[in-house]
Amino acid sequence: MAADGTARWTVQGNIASNPDHFLVDTGDGSPRFRLNGTQAVDGSVDFSSQLTFLAPGDYTVAVLTVGGAAAASNSTSVTVQSASLLTSLTCPPLVVPDQQYHCLASASGSAVQLSATFSDEGTAVTLVAPTAPWTRVGRAPPQGDTGPEVKLAGGEQQVTLRQPFVDRTLLRALRWYGATDGTCELTLMAGSCSGTGELFCASSGRCTTYCPLLPDSRNLTCDASQPTLCALSGQCSTDGTGSGTCTATSAPMWTASSLPGVPFSTAAGAYGHLVLTTEMWAEVGHFAQVTCTTGSLAHLSTSAGAGDFGSSEDKQYLVEVVGIPEAPIGIPHTCGGMGNITLAIPSDSSAASTLSAVTSCEVPIENITMAVAQKGAPVVAESSPPTTVAFCGEFVVEALEPVTIQVQIAQGAPVLLDYDFGTANIPSVSEAVDRPVLAAETFEQTVSYAASGVYTVRVTGRNQHSDPVRADLLRTHADRAASGQTRLAAYQHN
Repeated sequence: MAADGTARWTVQGNIASNPDHFLVDTGDGSPRFRLNGTQAVDGSVDFSSQLTFLAPGDYTVAVLTVGGAAAASNSTSVTVQSASLLTSLTCPPLVVPDQQYHCLASASGSAVQLSATFSDEGTAVTLVAPTAPWTRVGRAPPQGDTGPEVKLAGGEQQVTLRQPFVDRTLLRALRWYGATDGTCELTLMAGSCSGTGELFCASSGRCTTYCPLLPDSRNLTCDASQPTLCALSGQCSTDGTGSGTCTATSAPMWTASSLPGVPFSTAAGAYGHLVLTTEMWAEVGHFAQVTCTTGSLAHLSTSAGAGDFGSSEDKQYLVEVVGIPEAPIGIPHTCGGMGNITLAIPSDSSAASTLSAVTSCEVPIENITMAVAQKGAPVVAESSPPTTVAFCGEFVVEALEPVTIQVQIAQGAPVLLDYDFGTANIPSVSEAVDRPVLAAETFEQTVSYAASGVYTVRVTGRNQHSDPVRADLLRTHADRAASGQTRLAAYQHN
């Protein structure tokens, strides 16, 4: 499998007889297509065709003759492999030191081995991802002329492919068979219902009161008392119409996803494919919808109600979306110290680009409280609290004497404490705590007030992943300040 998502392989050979044409079966579920040979000098016939495979896998390619002196056929096996590819990488934004966490990487490829490196260790870890089949939604188109089996007329200008995406899928390629020349666009859609009591059932793309619906009920039977099997509900009914619904169903409302559409050009009676170079994820339950403005898609006839969703549902359109299902694998890690940790993994085997995710290793800040001390002894709080805030205490201290503001943090790391002492005569202070605070711990700042009065002191603790936590010494009851004293009132705001 080439790095761009396609593998090209040439089937060629020679036969002594002169058949009308050859039929080529690519082994990928697409219809056989016709191939004309070229007369060689010795009278034999040469044939050659380049085939495209969009997904990894094992395929059996067969060629057989149609018409001519004698029937002949031959086949060969083709193994298509994909390069190692990292499709997504996520890590938790915040973890606590010395506790294990997991990053999630989703990778695809044949024998995937990717190298993961955490910035705080520097030693690469080898990732071995399980090999999962790629997602294919729609009907694989033929890679050449098919004759009357493929219909070039009678199709809709807008069609929604019947199969939903059952996994979150990174879309890699799109292929189609055109009916007329022009332009079409692929859009991812989500279905919903507006009727009372209706549910949108992704397995059928219909709105009904029964969900989930049965995708295949051919092996289920009902007895004579309730002879009709309702394929949509999986129940037996006395309804003798044999409609298989036994309850009213309606078409859903289709809503386009926020992702931009993918335009592509169609040509009459011609195969085409497009490799998607822009990252595009289909979410679980999304449907692929194709809208053609001037062109159109070829289709195959099928039984009524089994085709893709359009104005009629008896046609399978020859368009297929190929992608890589997200299958996350966990990468364990433990951060031993505080700081930002980056996990980097080359996104493909060529290491041409790298995906990275950053985790902050720190402890969120919780509960800052305050107390006051002077002359080596705690200052006892007076009690005149307002009822609108959590009260820590109101303190009266002496002016011109050192006063210690004691700040207690319940936990946090790293922490930056910003002190505002409520007067321009005392500069603000920032105190950085770079070690873990896992249990209540007290930090102190000592200042002196040159004059009596009432002051507002504010301490705010913050780090990268915590909302700022603040404790205030609020200005209150200024009329009670005695000469030579400073009144401080402490209230807690968390």
